[in-house]
Formats: sequence, structure tokens, C-alpha cells
Amino acid sequence: MDLEHALRRAKTRQLVKNLVGALLVVLLIGGGSLAVVDRLAAHQMQQLFDQLLVYHQVAEPNVAVSNEQLTNAGLASGQVVTNEYKLIAGIPVPWRTLTSQFATLSHQVDQTIGHRHALNVGDTGAADQTQSYTLDGQKIANFYTASTATLPNEGLRLAGMTNTYGELALTFDAPLTLAEIKHALPRQITLCWGYILDDPSTATNGLQHVADPLGVDLTAPLDYSDWRHYLAQYWRSYGPQDANVTAYRTAMAATAKTVRFKGVMVTGSAAALVTAAKLPIVAGSSVGVTVQPKPYQHHD
Repeated sequence: MDLEHALRRAKTRQLVKNLVGALLVVLLIGGGSLAVVDRLAAHQMQQLFDQLLVYHQVAEPNVAVSNEQLTNAGLASGQVVTNEYKLIAGIPVPWRTLTSQFATLSHQVDQTIGHRHALNVGDTGAADQTQSYTLDGQKIANFYTASTATLPNEGLRLAGMTNTYGELALTFDAPLTLAEIKHALPRQITLCWGYILDDPSTATNGLQHVADPLGVDLTAPLDYSDWRHYLAQYWRSYGPQDANVTAYRTAMAATAKTVRFKGVMVTGSAAALVTAAKLPIVAGSSVGVTVQPKPYQHHD
């Protein structure tokens, strides 16, 4: 009896050991899997933040981010909500809200960015292709590609408007250096950003005049070397064949002193924008956001 009892106890101890061992293995594997999943999701989240940063530096340098909020949708996925605004002559104007997604093995920026050129859609050859608006009803200021036709000069329509400030995209007859632009523009104008080349994703969009511009922030001293780094990251997503595009090679080879701009985005009062639109270097212009400041709002 004692032997039988001892055997039963030994079997029970062995069973308990096996169960504890199995539980530890499950916990280790599960914990390790969770750690791997968490790491992968964190990597995708960082990739998403980096992509948004590059996008704003190159594709919309005149759009500022007021805040970004991270929300988790599950164990290994989530959303990044980006609230944007524009400074129109020093007046902050809400612009857009982006909702981007990330998961364990992938991330996706807001489809508004993926189809940014769709906001510029117009009928080829139409007399006015610039009446494009965001979903919030805000006007999008467009630049123009080279054309033999007379380009619209919307800035002239602002004549006589009082207590009104706005942004104006000026397209030049020929590319100019920053020094040449600053010399030509009236003092009351604020330079926002310079249009250098077109987004490769719109190379075959069929539009004759409306460009989908890539450019550099001009509200601070021109840091062109950093911008080229952002441009290389932005361009890389389109494939190695696009690295041979002449405009891209030219932009990458330029320096802060030699880079030439096809146009610039400026802000100022309606009267100042009209003056800028009348400059002989301007081939066409497009009005963007306009605002009438409240009494408590300071403007430049």
C-alpha cells in the first residue's frame, strides 16, 4: 500500500510539473508573440509618422500640423489623427483633418493624401481649372504647368476687397532664384513656399495647366540640403525609374543659392496680392484660402 501510494504521489507531482511546464511555455510563447506583434505595430506606427512628416515637408509645406493624436483600435493596430491649419497673413485657418491607419505589417496614410491630385481635377482644356475645393469647402490654390495658352490670373479679382487676406499661388514666366523673387515681390507680401517640381504621381493625369506641386518652406531661412533629403524619401516610393526624371535630378543637384522656383505661394492683404498678380514675372495666379479676420485676430 505504501508503495502504491508513493507511486500515485509521484505521478501526481509529475503531472503537476508537466502542467506547470506547459503553462510556462504557453506564457513565454504568448508573451514573446505579443512583444513581437507590439514591436511590429510600433515600427509601422513610426513609419506612418515619418511618411506624414515627409509629406508635409515636400508636398504641402504651407500646411502646418496643430496636433496629432494616436488612438489604438486593437492590440496591434491604431489610427493617427492629424489636425492641420494654414497661416494666412498670420491668421490661423483650420485646413483639414487626416485619419491614417497602421497595423502589424502595414500602414496607410489618409486617402486624401493618396489621391491629393484628385482635388485638382478639372476638364482638360477647360477655361478655368482652378475651382477646386477641399471637403471642407476651402479653396485650393494651384500652380500651372507650362502652356502656350493664357493662364488665369485670379489674383486680379481681389481688387477692391477690404479687410480681406488670402493666399495666392503665383506661377512665373520662367523659373527664378529666391534672390530674384525677393527682389521682385512687393514688401507687403509674405513668402510661404516655393514650387520647384511636380509630383511624379500626376505625370499622366492629363491635366494641361493644373500642377500637383512639390516645394520647400520659405517662411524660414532656406534649408535646402535637408529638403533634398525629404524629397529623396518622398520620391523613392514611386520606383527607381522616376529617379531619372530630369526635373528631379535638377532639383537634387541644385543648392540653396542656385535652386529655381517655377512659382511661389504668398499671403497678404487683398490689395498686396493684386499688386503681386500684376508683376511682369507672373504668368498666372490662383487664389486659395481667403479670410476676413475677427477684431481680436492679429494679422501681418
